[in-house]
Amino acid sequence: MRFLLFLLLPLMLMGEPIEVQGHRGYRGLFPENTLPAFAAAIEAGVDVLELDCLLTSDGHIVIYHDFYIDPQLVSYADGRKAPAALIRSLSLAKVKKFDCGKSNPAFPMQQALPGTSLPTLQELFTLIKTSSTPHADKIRLNLEIKRDPFHPHFTASPALIAKTLVDLVHANEMQERVYYSSFDPESLEAVRKIDRAARIAFLKEGSLDLMVEMASLLQAQIVSPEHILIPNAEYVQSLKAMGFKVIPWTVNDPARWQELIAMGVDGIITDFPQELMRYRIK
Repeated sequence: MRFLLFLLLPLMLMGEPIEVQGHRGYRGLFPENTLPAFAAAIEAGVDVLELDCLLTSDGHIVIYHDFYIDPQLVSYADGRKAPAALIRSLSLAKVKKFDCGKSNPAFPMQQALPGTSLPTLQELFTLIKTSSTPHADKIRLNLEIKRDPFHPHFTASPALIAKTLVDLVHANEMQERVYYSSFDPESLEAVRKIDRAARIAFLKEGSLDLMVEMASLLQAQIVSPEHILIPNAEYVQSLKAMGFKVIPWTVNDPARWQELIAMGVDGIITDFPQELMRYRIK
């Protein structure tokens, strides 16, 4: 039965291509979570931009993955290494002094873009609204709220970051084009209290049973497990039968793309979105 499903699912999915999400923009080719990486993903025609949201000390949503600045990838304009400072402790003015355009050795094809600053979410919204790329009018966003419940001092409170984030989304009239994701249930609960209509996704590494339990309690529409946790097509179909969309992360191997598509996932988060888009139409 499992083998039969593996053979039939690609045919069942014809006409309904999976959703392609550009992880941190287009991390495979450009420095992650930067405006050039997002612009490249938009120009490539991806369905969704995946990005990470943190709050500065003076209340601005900035797009950066780690709680602390990474001195290996971030410097000052004059080339000096940036301090390993907590984003929460920095004002936007201080954040804007950093150059985030260094290429990441983990991605050999990544192009360095010296002079590239750490962006705000508002700057990304402005980029989307002013883009001359026709696809920008359709692009959607996966806004990941960064928070570690075991180290709550790393970030602002769930209530504060949720209010700041949701208010910014609504001020830009982007509420129909975003969903909110997090590994942290409290952050998603805070979003739900502010916007009952918000679409949310629960992210998980580790226990799939806990993922389902928490996603159900949160009334999430999407589950995003680490892709290596997904065992087979039957499991994916069981999640979909419960009403969840299934969008695993972060998948860069074409062989694994094939497996996941055959299993029936709804989307894939990848560092190489244009390559995945080409693959899905082969």
